[in-house]
Amino acid sequence: MRIGVGVLNADEVLNLKKNGYLLLKSYKCEATTLEVASSLAKIVTVGDLVPETGISTVHKVIPKNKAETNAHSYSGIYGLGAFPFHTDLAHWSVPPRFIVLRCVEGDDSVATLILTPQHIQKLKKWLPLSKALFSPRRNIATHCAVILPMMFAVDGVNYIRWDKDFLNPVNESGRVVRDGIENALKNAGSPAAITLSSPGDTLILDNWRCIHSRTSVPDGSKRVIERVYLEGDLQ
Repeated sequence: MRIGVGVLNADEVLNLKKNGYLLLKSYKCEATTLEVASSLAKIVTVGDLVPETGISTVHKVIPKNKAETNAHSYSGIYGLGAFPFHTDLAHWSVPPRFIVLRCVEGDDSVATLILTPQHIQKLKKWLPLSKALFSPRRNIATHCAVILPMMFAVDGVNYIRWDKDFLNPVNESGRVVRDGIENALKNAGSPAAITLSSPGDTLILDNWRCIHSRTSVPDGSKRVIERVYLEGDLQ
């Protein structure tokens, strides 16, 4: 299934394919996030696949202090601080393809940072990604694998996953890749910075071809983002 067929125009699909993300400003404000996401591609119902996570199909992402949530989440580790670059649900055998982030209440001081396919391509040239193996920090469900290759293939195309907090290297190549990526991220150049500031602002992010992070959140921020995962392709 191609994402956005009959919904996104040709230029929007091209931008998503080229850059790995697409920002739609004040997009269909009269529609719900579920309606918008359903129109783009097939929704991944995380709660049905992995009930233990407690992640709803349309999940409200609200900044929290460490004490307000459990340790098995980014908020539990970093609180209102900046999040590191990562693949969402990297510990799944195959992570969800697309992430939809839609603004309910914005905050101009908080940005989603994106390392695009052009950034990722540089990593592929010099790291032993094809041999790197990892294990999830927590194997909580059958949707996760015990041993995960850093590089995974879908329809003959190779993609990479990354999450320094929830993936542990299990071989020497994995350790080399972990250290190499962490060093590379310190000198990765300028990531794309996307601010969801107005209700309806919608970011579609290719979770296989990009990795993303979040800047720190000021105390007292009212930022509320709704997140949905999608299946689909860009063929």
